[in-house]
Amino acid sequence: RDPKALEYWDLKYNREAEVAARTKLAFEVEKFTTLRRPVLMWSRAEEMLAIGHKNRALTEMLSVIRANPLHPEAAGWIVKLEQLLAPPVAAEDGAVPPPVPAK
Repeated sequence: RDPKALEYWDLKYNREAEVAARTKLAFEVEKFTTLRRPVLMWSRAEEMLAIGHKNRALTEMLSVIRANPLHPEAAGWIVKLEQLLAPPVAAEDGAVPPPVPAK
């Protein structure tokens, strides 16, 4: 629940972007931009969710999906976002089930 965890994702993102740029290979830069960057941004949003910034996390998740609809993991991201946005379903005995934990 430490907000400093977001700094970790920012540093990881910057480090990987620098490595891709340093190679000066268009393929590596494109691979980072289209495949790796969205994964890092999604992971950062999941971290936001874990530390209690739900609205901000959901907004970031939606942004990642909108910007990368053809990403190989987009279908899973959509399912996860829909689960997080779905209202809790009341059990038959009237108890509300616990929220879906973030992975």
